[in-house]
Amino acid sequence: MDPLFRTIIRIPPSRPISLASKCMMIGSCFSEEISEKLIQSGLSVINNPAGILFNPLSILNILERIRKEQLYIQSELQIHNNQFFSWEHHGSFKHQDREILLNKINSLVQQSIHYNVEHPVRIITWGSAIIYRIKETGQVVANCHKQPSSIFHRKMLTVDELVNQYVIYLEKMLPIEPGFRVIITVSPVRYAKDGFVENQLSKSILFVALNKLIELYPENIEYFPAYEIIMDELRDYRFYKSDMIHPSQVAVDLVWQYFQKTYFTATDQKVLKEIEAFNSLSAHRPLFPDSEESAQLQNTIETKRSELSLKYPYLNI
Repeated sequence: MDPLFRTIIRIPPSRPISLASKCMMIGSCFSEEISEKLIQSGLSVINNPAGILFNPLSILNILERIRKEQLYIQSELQIHNNQFFSWEHHGSFKHQDREILLNKINSLVQQSIHYNVEHPVRIITWGSAIIYRIKETGQVVANCHKQPSSIFHRKMLTVDELVNQYVIYLEKMLPIEPGFRVIITVSPVRYAKDGFVENQLSKSILFVALNKLIELYPENIEYFPAYEIIMDELRDYRFYKSDMIHPSQVAVDLVWQYFQKTYFTATDQKVLKEIEAFNSLSAHRPLFPDSEESAQLQNTIETKRSELSLKYPYLNI
């Protein structure tokens, strides 16, 4: 992309992430995009163990549960239209069988606990400062699950509310993990259903709260400006999907390029280029799958996979 026709975002290199590191991704749908890039690159990633989460308190709820190594129990599941669900999970976590859903949810919690013990790099994407509480219990929900709006109280978090909740969590984590590290991004996706004025206010609260947390914990919290890359550098609808809200693949690819330059050493960036080339080779689909040419291609792919696995045993290739 020609730099003459866009404003370049300058991001200084940060403390490197080792390719052997484990990463825990939690947050909005934008975090899914970056998570997929990390997984394709061979890193060990656990991605959104509670599904896509938008507000910082729901993200914190799952982080706290992982910290406490607390599994879900049957009474925490709700039922509607013969489908069981959890208030702390995305709408994709539903099933007619309560035990199947509970096992799925707890399996992901257990995987996250395993990752947490190994001190992963946590990468969090905040989407919105707007939360929904159940009026009867005060519980913050991750998703309304198409329940009547009358049972919820809708609220915009204040900066202090957000900061205070994260401080409580961090003060519990730091004594057991002094090197605790979290990279926070703010989703560039605008939540049109909230109205664009309220969406902007919501994003502003997230930014101010994040800045305060970085001031309090400069060694543990850092910001990656995915929001600015999309909104300021790629300020054109050609970088959005057809809904004109979500970033296109081209936009995500550029954010990923910035992420690599910010968090991986020059040596590791070369490794990622090798993996990217291998992925391109693997994605090739011959016109005639049963041909000799196709068999040769598969042999080449498997040979290359073996070579890369021996060369980089810490990557999932």
